[in-house]
Amino acid sequence: MLREIALITEKAFQEVSIELLETEFLPGKRFIIDFPFKVAIIIGITGSATGRLYLECDLETAVKVALIMNFGERLDEPNDVYTYLAEFGNMISGRATTYMTDKFKNKEFRLSPPAIFSGKGLETLSPRIKSKMLYFRGKLGKFFVDIGFEEEHQ
Repeated sequence: MLREIALITEKAFQEVSIELLETEFLPGKRFIIDFPFKVAIIIGITGSATGRLYLECDLETAVKVALIMNFGERLDEPNDVYTYLAEFGNMISGRATTYMTDKFKNKEFRLSPPAIFSGKGLETLSPRIKSKMLYFRGKLGKFFVDIGFEEEHQ
């Protein structure tokens, strides 16, 4: 099931990127986001399965995404970057959970509000979560996505 969920999440990420940002991010090999300042969004997934979607990029990529989402206009507040990135993550996870519900008819998936983190040396651990990591590269930068669920729901 987790492999199928990873493919669904990849599809949702790519579709939302093209529709919202008018740019393509291609899946690729593992990388480490080597910028010191990172932005991460965690969106909980509840229902008949419990998990989360984790989305991470460097601050420069987050600013580029926010500016596109703000129609190229200057951001009013520095925290607008986080708000826009959280909405980008919400759209990806919302589409992914819709696809998951369609695929797995016997399960129900719902989202919790996003949690936003930023800073240097971010590390997030989720005990008892089995996950798949996805890596995307595009002209705006790189994104790392980690989709996972509690082991008993695999």
